[in-house]
Amino acid sequence: MLPMGPDKRPRCAGGAYGASSDPRVIERLFANAPGSGLAVATGAASGIDVLDVDPRNGGDQWLVANAALVPKTRVHRSPRGGWHIILKHSEGMRCPGSLRASGVDVKGDGGYVGWPPTTGYRVARDVEVADWTGGLLALVRPAAAGGVHLPRFSIASLQETLKQYPKTVKRFSTEDGYAKSSLNNQYNRLIRTREGSRGSALFRSAAGLGQQVAVGWMSAWEAVQVLWMACEVNGLVAKDGRDRVLRELFRGLQAGISTPHAPLGDPSDETGKDGRPQKERTLTELLKEVQYDD
Repeated sequence: MLPMGPDKRPRCAGGAYGASSDPRVIERLFANAPGSGLAVATGAASGIDVLDVDPRNGGDQWLVANAALVPKTRVHRSPRGGWHIILKHSEGMRCPGSLRASGVDVKGDGGYVGWPPTTGYRVARDVEVADWTGGLLALVRPAAAGGVHLPRFSIASLQETLKQYPKTVKRFSTEDGYAKSSLNNQYNRLIRTREGSRGSALFRSAAGLGQQVAVGWMSAWEAVQVLWMACEVNGLVAKDGRDRVLRELFRGLQAGISTPHAPLGDPSDETGKDGRPQKERTLTELLKEVQYDD
């Protein structure tokens, strides 16, 4: 812990590195900075990392677009309407700027965040702190930067990978119907995607289907076949080539597989009047005004 001023700056020597977990040291730090708010150092010092989502700079749009990659974990609200998504520390995570353009700051080693009960900060979701998902790490720490390793796919390895994820639910079951609806939705969504946003749309669709592949509601082959056909129709294969499209497709699929779909029964999984799963319908409405580049 460390004292933080109204300007959100540390009020102790060493900044975030001056934080302590020793009650005696903490008492002394706050005695030397009366009226301070509470902040917590991020990274290995506390065992947590934080995604600092700022809706004023588009962070809310990023959060909607990548909802499938964010695990159920503790969340705080910040004074200006943002969110602090709290995750267990990933070894080596510092404060990379890879998401800053999207309105999201990543706080790891060397960082800190304001903490309840400091004025303006409150707990929005009081659940156990979760681990990073593989897909989320891939966004924050690309393989080139020493983060998650993304395999280089060939047709041979593609076929072997697909065999590992068969469909396991019974035909005509609730899960089977939900999966078929999702496949149809994602196909129709992709074929209507305009040039300039097809690559990121493919990743999001693959991540969404990957969650269902992980629990056996559809096979990996079904997901790949539908997404590939959609990319042929919307022209992405012709533009970017087979290998690049397959890499992006599998990157999204793996991200989804790392965060398996929850069992059906949650109200957000019910089907809307338009016949689409309620969760997907809601995300579609929220994403209407979000633009992405290939």
